[in-house]
Amino acid sequence: MLRFKPEDRRFYFILIASSWLCNIGHGLTITVLGPTQPYLARNVGVSIDLVNLVWTFGFLGYVAGSLIAGMVFKRWVHITCYPRFQYACRAIIRTDVSY
Repeated sequence: MLRFKPEDRRFYFILIASSWLCNIGHGLTITVLGPTQPYLARNVGVSIDLVNLVWTFGFLGYVAGSLIAGMVFKRWVHITCYPRFQYACRAIIRTDVSY
């Protein structure tokens, strides 16, 4: 098990909880889009294949953006300004969350 400093424990708890909640919300949003594709195609006046192609490119963009953001974070943020980035995240979390 990982050992965290007492001052870091709250930060990691909020980080993990918020990321899980965001993933659950994202999954709920994506699952709603699947059954609505025939209605969307009919309302827009295109075939279902074209609607599926739009979703496919959207998801590919999501994956590409995630990979690029990870590479940027690994290359520049982690090396040059990680302590400042961590301080900014802590400041945001401390001001937004009340006891």
